Amino acid sequence: MAEVRSFDLISSLHQRWHELYDDLSQTTALTWLGVSDITWSYEELQHEIELSASYINTLGLNVGDVLGLQAPRSIDWLPLFLGA
Repeated sequence: MAEVRSFDLISSLHQRWHELYDDLSQTTALTWLGVSDITWSYEELQHEIELSASYINTLGLNVGDVLGLQAPRSIDWLPLFLGA
């Protein structure tokens, strides 16, 4: 049987960008212009993704489980989606 390999897109992109730039962690990754303007660095975005993934894991969901997301358009949607 063929080995199934997982791919972590965010970690791979972060590693690649980090190879290109000395201090990527403080580079702006996302700016949300809404009711209150919010800017996240790559480090902050990675932290939010890890929090979302941890929360989803506490619900008993694991890699390969089907998850439906319904949420209002906000900055919180992206890390939730990427953490899933």
